[in-house]
Amino acid sequence: MTNTRDKGHVSSAMQDELREMTEVLSSLRTGEAIVNHLPKEATMPIPEIMQPVASTNITAVGYDAENLTVYIQFLDGSAYAYKGVQEHEFENLKTASSVGSYFNRNYKNVYPYERA
Repeated sequence: MTNTRDKGHVSSAMQDELREMTEVLSSLRTGEAIVNHLPKEATMPIPEIMQPVASTNITAVGYDAENLTVYIQFLDGSAYAYKGVQEHEFENLKTASSVGSYFNRNYKNVYPYERA
């Protein structure tokens, strides 16, 4: 992104700690993901308890037993925290033959969530 006006719009919409990323935007090639250029702490705003899973849509899942929260990270880099999930339900997700299908049936529109 070389247009200063566009860069200003993008920068103003970003969280403070990510504003420096507007400098990286101009160096990206078409289709290159921004997450490849983020600092390590910015790419994983979720706990280090994440475990990779075999899925076409979900890259990793994690569970915080103290807060009954399941963390799900998607291939696009987004991550969400699902609240009030019992540990056995997390185990079912983790071991499902299709993690994405299980998530869609048993988490989506079932548990309250927020972007992590």
